[in-house]
Amino acid sequence: MKKGFLWVFLILFTVELGAQEGGHIIKEYRMKGRNKFVGKEIVNVRTLCIEGYKFLIRGTSIVQFYEDQDGLPMPAKCDVN
Repeated sequence: MKKGFLWVFLILFTVELGAQEGGHIIKEYRMKGRNKFVGKEIVNVRTLCIEGYKFLIRGTSIVQFYEDQDGLPMPAKCDVN
């Protein structure tokens, strides 16, 4: 059972590192929150630029930013400064 948890952790950790390898961090936030199971917690949220598009990473979750253009959702592009 412990080996199974270890493998799941290692796989998720490498997926997160692989996603961050292909891009660069635009901003990083540390937010304090409450969880009904553990109480107070600190959450790290990163905004990444991968291949010219914005993504948000929290833990092992990756979400792509979209913006409204003429009533259609379009992927948000990163500012190249």
